[in-house]
Amino acid sequence: MSKFNISIGAGCTFCTISKNLPVEKETILHLFYYCPTTNNLIDQWIKKYCKIQLPEPTRFFTAAITPDEGLNSGFQTATEILLYTIWQYKLQKKVPSAQSFNTDVDYYFSSCLKASHKLWEQIFNNRLFRHYGDE
Repeated sequence: MSKFNISIGAGCTFCTISKNLPVEKETILHLFYYCPTTNNLIDQWIKKYCKIQLPEPTRFFTAAITPDEGLNSGFQTATEILLYTIWQYKLQKKVPSAQSFNTDVDYYFSSCLKASHKLWEQIFNNRLFRHYGDE
């Protein structure tokens, strides 16, 4: 946005608010993959909801996790919801707590699942996710 409006700083919204110094330029790559704030939120989400150890974030969001396309499809939908939620907080210029972030991701996720039975099947038959009752 700083390209279009000189009154908007070029620094990462989350790094500026969190005072993560030095504040990096806000690029898509930084915001979604290297920002300490978003990395922390994503790491906590992964620990809470995923059964597998995941590769570094750039591979997590851009490549197949397993050779099984059905598993990847559900997982890719989950990552898109994570990115969408991060973007919404960025637009609001708010750094969410992990609890707020997870609540919002859950809300967006459940909205998508209600809209698509196929997606619901991909998620609930997906061994990459923790489900209620899983250890």
